[in-house]
Amino acid sequence: MDPRPRARGEDEYGVVLISYNMLPEYPEVIVWDKKYETECDRLSEKAARLKKGVRRWGRWYLNTMSPASLDTEVWSPSVGYEPERCIEIYDIVLCKCRTESQRRQWIDHMGEKCWVGTNGLDDLRRAFMDLAKVDFEMVKS
Repeated sequence: MDPRPRARGEDEYGVVLISYNMLPEYPEVIVWDKKYETECDRLSEKAARLKKGVRRWGRWYLNTMSPASLDTEVWSPSVGYEPERCIEIYDIVLCKCRTESQRRQWIDHMGEKCWVGTNGLDDLRRAFMDLAKVDFEMVKS
């Protein structure tokens, strides 16, 4: 994937100055972010499929280790890593998702992440809907 274009207010090291947060982003950065979120969703869903015997929703999968959580793997295909290499695991602890309001806050928060993508958000909503039918503290694979 092409390297990410320099964002508005970004210095030569990739640091964005806080004072530039309210300005609209350059169009080429927005286009790159859309490509990146799609590729990140694809790689993360592929990683979730490799985890045998766990409940999953697209790129999200259930981790029943204590405390139980919904996890996804954050990939960075733009910086030259091999496709099989995971950058980090992002987890949402289920005991922090008991109410509809808490789940909505998580959806809104994840919507701010450029690496989640539309499919990733839809998968997270489905996971929350399925898990809301059971006691979040008693979740088992």
